[in-house]
Amino acid sequence: MDRYQLARQLQSILLDLEKAEEAYFQYRARLADIKYRISLKESELVVSTDLIDGKNEDTRKRQLFHHTSSLHKEKTKVIEQLEKAKRRVEGLERKYQTAQLTIRLLLTPGFEISFLDESILS
Repeated sequence: MDRYQLARQLQSILLDLEKAEEAYFQYRARLADIKYRISLKESELVVSTDLIDGKNEDTRKRQLFHHTSSLHKEKTKVIEQLEKAKRRVEGLERKYQTAQLTIRLLLTPGFEISFLDESILS
């Protein structure tokens, strides 16, 4: 793999990283929105309706969960997607740093890598 191929690989990794970061931040925004909707629904149930009449905190939580369970399921799914997106971003960041280091080494005068394993950048 020559320097130009490495440079193209670096650009490709950077584009993938930007897309992965965008997805990650979309999931974060979606999670914040779901948390807001859960809070709003719980507040509405406690203040505006007589559906929540629990005398202690555990009873109130059960009653609230009964009305917000679909939002909690959605929240769990988004958290899983968020974690996957985070792992993808972190993996691409490591891959990008490896490619950068390889290019820097190749640009160092008198430095030769004859044993470079191309699979580390794939």
